[in-house]
Amino acid sequence: MTLSIVFNCGLEGLSRRFLTIPVTHNFARNILVGRQKSMSIQRLLSNDVYSPPTASKLNTQEPGPTENFITIYKFPDIKYISLINRGQRFYTNAFPFALMISYGTHFVGITPASASFAVAVIGVILGIHIHLLARLTKNVIGFVYTSQDMATVQIAYVDFMGKRKDDIFPTNDIIPLSETPASVTDKFYLKVLRYSKPQTEFLKLDLKRGQIIDKDCFKKIFGSLDIK
Repeated sequence: MTLSIVFNCGLEGLSRRFLTIPVTHNFARNILVGRQKSMSIQRLLSNDVYSPPTASKLNTQEPGPTENFITIYKFPDIKYISLINRGQRFYTNAFPFALMISYGTHFVGITPASASFAVAVIGVILGIHIHLLARLTKNVIGFVYTSQDMATVQIAYVDFMGKRKDDIFPTNDIIPLSETPASVTDKFYLKVLRYSKPQTEFLKLDLKRGQIIDKDCFKKIFGSLDIK
């Protein structure tokens, strides 16, 4: 009788042990997997790959000069210029989908044909205005840097797609601003031309809203100009 009780208790203890170990193991494994997923999500959220581009994260901010270069000019609103150019790229990609959705709802009988036609007309007109605005704001100079000996200049600007571009070239390659031909756009910006580039390829310099940090260096690079 006593042996049977001990034998039964032993079997019961063994069964409990072998039954609870997988459950406990699975529970711990689920907790570990959950922690790993949480850490992976937090790692993604902390990276720039997941974070949307904001005005403070756009690649139009200092630091940007090459080593031993100094800043002589900056345009504080260059980040907004970049947003405008990026916006036209987003609009160009999104408009075809909006147009397909509007005509798709018309074909299934949800919306009338006039609504789809209105979406197409408004979208085209708005797209033309955004495209023209992006044309006006492309190649706007955000920063101008120069080497210590002023033999080399680095110009950072925003291209048509809203990305920052940096050109590094000799200072004597710049045509003085006083020698550039007059244009109707001089009220908005001045054209920065180079001897090694055709006149159709120019950068835009805004002296009204831009900040000249070193006027002496600026005049030596871009030529004599009345800067008040």
